[in-house]
Amino acid sequence: MARKLLDPRYRMQRGAEMKATIAIFATLLVAGGAHAQRYSSGPFTPPEAEVMSAVWPKIREAEHFEDIDWRAVGLVRAPGDRTAQSLMAQRWGSLREAAAFEDIDWAATTGYRATEGYREHARGRSGDRGRNGDLDRFGPFTSDEAAAISSVWSEIREAADFRDIDWRAEGLRRAPGDSAARRIMQTHWDELREAADFYDIDWLATTGYRGH
Repeated sequence: MARKLLDPRYRMQRGAEMKATIAIFATLLVAGGAHAQRYSSGPFTPPEAEVMSAVWPKIREAEHFEDIDWRAVGLVRAPGDRTAQSLMAQRWGSLREAAAFEDIDWAATTGYRATEGYREHARGRSGDRGRNGDLDRFGPFTSDEAAAISSVWSEIREAADFRDIDWRAEGLRRAPGDSAARRIMQTHWDELREAADFYDIDWLATTGYRGH
């Protein structure tokens, strides 16, 4: 083996193999990074990104972000906080060129890069569930989850059973909410789907749910 290691031809062969291995490894790293970047939700929380994805084919037709009629696509307002909305408004010309919201390369298009601090802030934004006052309009859902359901409410309320809803067909990966929220929807679906608008639901009267 020692003699083999001293052979120049063997060393050249091993060197070429190592270079090829490094090149393949580097390619996989780049591909992995590109995949992660492509499916980044940018300045939005994951639930907000799902909402944006669901309405994207319609809203991207607007010439300006400020021209979007959010109520016309089933939302009460634009998803995201001021930072996210400001970024969308500033870079709308470039952003709307993406055929799907998931295709947006946030770093290349807007220069946006999420920091750990912002991710913590984003997680906090999506964590409040309905409690008192205006938040009771969300029932057992967070504000972002409620926005997701509201965006597809006119379609899903036609389902005879909550379990029959094809969420992927509506642009969502799964039913919004935690197991408790989904259980409430399933149990009281006949009464809940009578509401013409998701935000019209009287959760206390219909399901007995009271925000904590």
